[in-house]
Amino acid sequence: MPRFITIIGLILCTLVVRAHAEDFVLIRNAKSPGTQLSKADVRALYTGKTKMFGNDVATVIVPNDDTPAFAAFSDRVFDTTTKTLLSKIKQEVFKGDMKKPATVGSAAECIAFVKKSAGGVCVVDADSAKSLPDGVAVLKFNK
Repeated sequence: MPRFITIIGLILCTLVVRAHAEDFVLIRNAKSPGTQLSKADVRALYTGKTKMFGNDVATVIVPNDDTPAFAAFSDRVFDTTTKTLLSKIKQEVFKGDMKKPATVGSAAECIAFVKKSAGGVCVVDADSAKSLPDGVAVLKFNK
C-alpha cells in the first residue's frame, strides 16, 4: 500500500508541474503585424533562423536569471531546460547566425523593452500579461 501511495504522489506532482508548464505568455510590440505564430516559427525566432519579425529586425528578449515562465517556455516549446536553450542561443550568436538577445531582470522590464522595440518578443508569466500597456500585445502561437 505505501508503494501505491508513493506512485500516486509522483503522478500528482507530474500533473502539477505540467499545469505550471503552460503558465507563460509570449508578448510582442503591438506595431508588429504578426499576431500568431506556429511552434516552429517561435523556435526559429528564438534560434536566429528567423531574422525579421513583421517588418522589423527580430529582437528576442531573455531573462537574466531562470524564471518559471522562461523555464516553462523552454520545456513546452523546445522540450529542453532553460540552461540548454540559452546555451543554444549563445552558440547561434557566436556563429553569427543570430543577433545577441536583450536581457532583462523582470517581467516589467521585459514589457517595457518590448514596448520600445518594434521587433521585440519576450516571454512573461501569465499574470504579468493580464494587464499589458498600450503598445504591447500577446503573441499567440500553437503550443
